[in-house]
Amino acid sequence: MIDFEGAKMALVFEDRIMWSNIDMEESRILELSRIVDEVGTTLSGNFYGIDYTISKIETVIGECVVLIPSDERENPVYLKTYIDHVLWGYREYPDFIKNLEKESPEWKARRRIALVKTENMGERFKLRKKLSKVADWIYNLGSMDLYVILDFPDMSFEGSVYISSKEKNFSEALRKALLLERYSRESGKFLYEEIPDIVFKGSISFDHEVPEDIRIFLETGDIEEAANIIGKKAHDIFLSVLNFEKEYLISPRLYMESLILLLSERTGW
Repeated sequence: MIDFEGAKMALVFEDRIMWSNIDMEESRILELSRIVDEVGTTLSGNFYGIDYTISKIETVIGECVVLIPSDERENPVYLKTYIDHVLWGYREYPDFIKNLEKESPEWKARRRIALVKTENMGERFKLRKKLSKVADWIYNLGSMDLYVILDFPDMSFEGSVYISSKEKNFSEALRKALLLERYSRESGKFLYEEIPDIVFKGSISFDHEVPEDIRIFLETGDIEEAANIIGKKAHDIFLSVLNFEKEYLISPRLYMESLILLLSERTGW
């Protein structure tokens, strides 16, 4: 879900509720969205006891339907700019990340996720015992242990640790830790904030072919310019970015992660 900083609205893209903080069940939001989609015009009226204005709006991800309480209507130009700005920070996560977030305890601000990998089971149990004193949550992922923690203490052990930056939510912290684990070339301690140094040392790289949409976006740094070069619409490029991030857990929109893509051997740059 997106943080619209208290703005009362629901935003629907295709059959997905991108965000909602209005007092209405999701099934009803989707039902009203489909009606507007079918009739192709703005609807205003009392729906389920509250006056709403429901309309289509062109956004960076394509045409969406927005539901807004009638007493909170915004200027359409401002609304589009606002939604585009917030959507730019939207990210989709694989199901295994979303499902694990449901199992995790309530996230506390400024926490990190550390993934500890070691083949020495004695070492693994010893680390669990030590870190249980400072970790909010410990979870066995099979080949490694997940720790929700404020900061990972300095300690030597046989294996590797992949540590996210401090994040506002569980899913983004886990994505960043998994990114480090997936693309590292050697064992050791990997901290998200140190990605530039790690990349230039050759200790991490992206070992897949970069799709054209993503490559042009990386070269230009601008979604509109990339769309013009390729001959696509901007929302097509943005959807390509979302799908790429979901599949590979790496974001071309974030500077440090774009370095991994730009400097990896497979890109040839």
